[in-house]
Amino acid sequence: DANWGRIFMAIGKTAQEIDVDKVKLYFGSQLVAKDNMVDENYSDEEATNYLKNTNEVEINIDLGVGGEEFVAYGCDLNEEYIYINRDYRS
Repeated sequence: DANWGRIFMAIGKTAQEIDVDKVKLYFGSQLVAKDNMVDENYSDEEATNYLKNTNEVEINIDLGVGGEEFVAYGCDLNEEYIYINRDYRS
């Protein structure tokens, strides 16, 4: 599910002060949002296709603050988790 709103919600809950006008979000190489708006070239269909057809989902977030990088790896996508969340979209 290409529900990128969940990612922005999580960013907004951080203790760090974030200027949403500087945040850029990517699914793989596809720019999803920038300047506090959905990118004009964003395609929900392409994003969903990317998420369905890759074994390793890459989500890049540029917070627009500083020049540091952080990489995190995670896995919480067991069959039950996917079943519970597959039809959820806010």
